Amino acid sequence: MHLSGDFINAPDETVQAPACAALPSGRAAYDLVDGDWSALAPVVGYTAARAALIGVGMAIAGEREHLIRNALAGAVGIEVFVIVWALIKKNGTT
Repeated sequence: MHLSGDFINAPDETVQAPACAALPSGRAAYDLVDGDWSALAPVVGYTAARAALIGVGMAIAGEREHLIRNALAGAVGIEVFVIVWALIKKNGTT
C-alpha cells in the first residue's frame, strides 16, 4: 500500500479507503460516520483495546491511582480524534 493524497491505495489501485483507515480503528470510524451503526461495536472494541494498552503503559510507569479511569479517558480521547478525522475526511473539509 502507499499513500496518495487523502487515500490509501491497495497495490492494484482498485480499492480506496480514507487516510484514517491506516489506523487500527480507522475503517470502523469511517464506516460509523458514514452511517453504518454496525461499526459501533468495533469502535468500542478498539477503544477498549487501546485503553488496555494505555493502562499497561501507565502501570509499568508506576501510575496506579485512577488507572482504569485515566486509561479509558485517554483511549476515548484518541478515538474521538479518529472519528472527527474520519468525519473531516468524509466531508472533504481539509
